[in-house]
Amino acid sequence: MEFRWDKPQSVGAARIVSGYRTGDGALTGALRAFCFEWHDGQQWQAISQTNAVDNSAADWHCRFPVVVADRLRLLVTETQIDISRIWEIELYGKVAD
Repeated sequence: MEFRWDKPQSVGAARIVSGYRTGDGALTGALRAFCFEWHDGQQWQAISQTNAVDNSAADWHCRFPVVVADRLRLLVTETQIDISRIWEIELYGKVAD
């Protein structure tokens, strides 16, 4: 999933809500492996702090060093049942410590 802006934006944190509710109300099926990448004007660069492997959190979040870019993308490389169910993606500027 790619995000584009007319002007470069500062991004330093992200949150993803993914998965689905089962019949008993439990939340399951979160994105298993993914990362965010930013475009440096020439090519895509991974934001290494966002490299999630074996993720099971339906509400995943992460802070990382601020990147400034007019494009950002979420690269999903593995799901639990070969379906990406993404409810929400939130991107934030610099987050205070």
